[in-house]
Formats: sequence, C-alpha cells, structure tokens
Amino acid sequence: MKFLYSLAIISIGFTSCQSAKDETETSKDDTPELELASTEEEVEEIEECGAMNSFVPEGWKIIEKVNGDLNKDGISDVAFVIQETNPDNITVEYEIEMNKNPRELLILFGTAESDCYTLNTRSETFIVTHDDEIMDDPFQGIEIVKGTLKIEFNLFYNMGSWTTSGYTYVWRFQDDSFKLIGANSTEFHRGDGGGTDFSANFSTNKYSITRYNMFDESVKEEVEWKKLDLKELKTFETFKAPWTWTINSDLTF
Repeated sequence: MKFLYSLAIISIGFTSCQSAKDETETSKDDTPELELASTEEEVEEIEECGAMNSFVPEGWKIIEKVNGDLNKDGISDVAFVIQETNPDNITVEYEIEMNKNPRELLILFGTAESDCYTLNTRSETFIVTHDDEIMDDPFQGIEIVKGTLKIEFNLFYNMGSWTTSGYTYVWRFQDDSFKLIGANSTEFHRGDGGGTDFSANFSTNKYSITRYNMFDESVKEEVEWKKLDLKELKTFETFKAPWTWTINSDLTF
C-alpha cells in the first residue's frame, strides 16, 4: 500500500506508561526517571509480580513503551523495549550517532494489584540495533492496536541503495503465547517510484501482492492474491529476528 512508504520518514516518538486500567489505545511522551533492578539476575528472580521498572536491569533504559489489554482480561498490560547504556557502544560515524547497544523486548501482563506486572515474554533478538553507519535506525516503534502488538521496522540506506524496505509484524496472544498472525512488507525504489507491497494473514493462510508506481499515476495498481500452506504460527521462540523468514519465492518477512 502506498502509505507504507511514508513510514520511512516518520520518526516514532517515545511512549509513556499509563495506569493499569483497560485500554487499547496508546499514548506517547518522554520516558520518566526509573528505579531499576540492580542486576539482570534480580530481573530473572521476579516470580510473582512487580512494578514495571523492576524488570529493567541496571545499566539499561526504556526507549519505547505502550499500554493496552493484550490478553483480554480487562486489565492493561505493557510492552516495552529496553536498551543497554554502555557508552563504549555509542559512536558517531558520518556525523550520525549510532547506539550499537543490544535491545530487548519485554511484555508484561497486568494484575488486579495496581502497578504489579508479571513477565510473559522476553525477546533478546527481535528488536534489532542500529549497527550500520550507512542506514537509518531500522527500529521504528511498537503499538498496541485492538489487542494486538505491532512492531515496525524500516530499512533506509543513505548511500549504496535506491531501495527502501519496510516491515510490520502483528502479534496476538492466543493459546498461552504470542503468535505472529500477520506481516506486511514494502519495497520502494526511490529512483523510478516503483513499489511492491506484500501483506500476509497467517491465520487465514492468504497473502496479497500489490504493485504500483508512486511517481506515475498512469500506472494502474495491480493486486494479486495467493494462498499459503503454513501448518503452525510463529512465536518469538521460533522467529528470532525480523526479515529472516523466507516463506516462498514471493515472501520474506
């Protein structure tokens, strides 16, 4: 879809944590000061529930967070991305600051007790870092929409490539774990305006291919639908990193 290209130039802001009431919309502002866990070992030892900040190890900070009901229990949950703050991994190359510190995604479920969460999901690999000096930061943000968690990336090279690519992954909590129920990718050529969008619904085993040209309105948009034959849905355990899953000759997510 044409609007996906605009994701390449939109800067996603930081988001703020809201109260533990049921809500499916997200709000974003500056991240507040946090009282952090003293070590990563302490984070692993949280067995029942704790404040959101207690899941953040010392030497890490929250860079993005969203609130909403993800497990349909009427209580607000929180998903957030943390990044290590080791100054040795922060460099300036080509006048661009690059933070090569690792990132992690954490999903906490709210409880009946105010400001008390349980850890449901933790991924140390899915939120990639910014480690290529000729491209923008690929991580674009997270969002909770209608009970699903959306994670967005964009591959925009400042030199060496005319093509930009965008990826959106849609995760839903079902059968006691988060499953990848949908994904979208777009490929756009900044020189000739040609674009191709791929949109897959893994729950229905169908996907569409949309071809268009953003610079030439005389080029008619073409949409083609095809079938998939997936036996099971991906989880964060079976799908470790974005744009590494090749399904067929059309689709790589």
